[in-house]
Amino acid sequence: MRDESAVAGAARILGRPAGYTDTAGVLLVRALDAVRVGGSVVFVQPLSVLGSRDGAIVRDLVSDALESIWIPDDQLFDAAVSVCAPVLRKPSAAESAADSHLIPTWTELAAEAMGVPSVHLRGEQLSTIADCTAGFRHEFYEVANATIEQGSTTESANFPRLITVGLIDPARLLWGERAARIAGTTFTHPVVDVSKLVKEFALRKRPKILVATQTRIIEAVADYDGSLWPSVPVISALPSQDGEDAMDLLLAAVLAPPASVWAARQAAGTARSPGAVRLSATQLELLPLPTNPEQWRAGAAQLRAGELEAAAVTLTDAYGLDQNEQTAVLNWWTLQSKRRKRQGKTTGL
Repeated sequence: MRDESAVAGAARILGRPAGYTDTAGVLLVRALDAVRVGGSVVFVQPLSVLGSRDGAIVRDLVSDALESIWIPDDQLFDAAVSVCAPVLRKPSAAESAADSHLIPTWTELAAEAMGVPSVHLRGEQLSTIADCTAGFRHEFYEVANATIEQGSTTESANFPRLITVGLIDPARLLWGERAARIAGTTFTHPVVDVSKLVKEFALRKRPKILVATQTRIIEAVADYDGSLWPSVPVISALPSQDGEDAMDLLLAAVLAPPASVWAARQAAGTARSPGAVRLSATQLELLPLPTNPEQWRAGAAQLRAGELEAAAVTLTDAYGLDQNEQTAVLNWWTLQSKRRKRQGKTTGL
């Protein structure tokens, strides 16, 4: 926690209340002030400066000077902190007065730095076929206190299975195969004793698609019978129509490689680690859908049959992209999939 003198000093330098703005961000602003017009500044920052609430003041103050962002794919320092390096060039007064719409956003430049393809998806939004929701932090602790190991009581066989981010792979549920750590306790078959909850969360018991966060590509599984309980911050996508066909189409839309590209460009640099995708429920509802219904259905059928790679090709084609765009999307998605398998992911919150 920063002491009062540090907070006051940051506010004085930035000219406004700084809150918990990182010291490195304050120094970035000060360095830009110190150079002459046309001068350059490159300053290593915590990756969080790209998307955190407390980094917003820094982004605002240097945005008209931002030219590019360097983001290493691996951690470079002993401290467990992912970093980036904004590249700034101090603009003239005339350049600063130019149309702000011509200035690339931080997420756009971060996406370029991470090699995310630029594609334009024209489909309707996911909100036309589903509603998305996610639990709140207080719910996590309430559910954690109600989590037990399946088999520890006679009734537990009928309790909903608790699904963390780490138990979700693309179209594959790892509950029972991989241990999950929940609020400091490791479970192999976690279930929720709903009788211990202050209130039941009815939406959790509906058929839905469970979507992981903080992953290199979008990872999701289908809960056809409503027996899975999403642990915060897992997102639930609730289909507007009943039936397994609607569930299959929704899962296919979420897992399509162009969806991961879109998500990466929307949220570049906002996750805890470089290259990870961190979407909110609100952002997921904006996801563009495939535009070719026949290929969409074919890709959904391939996913249901466990043919993930074939489905990736079919669903990419379902977006009506040109050949160069399709190749770029599939190459990026394949690379991220390999990195995901090599690096693994957390099994808990």
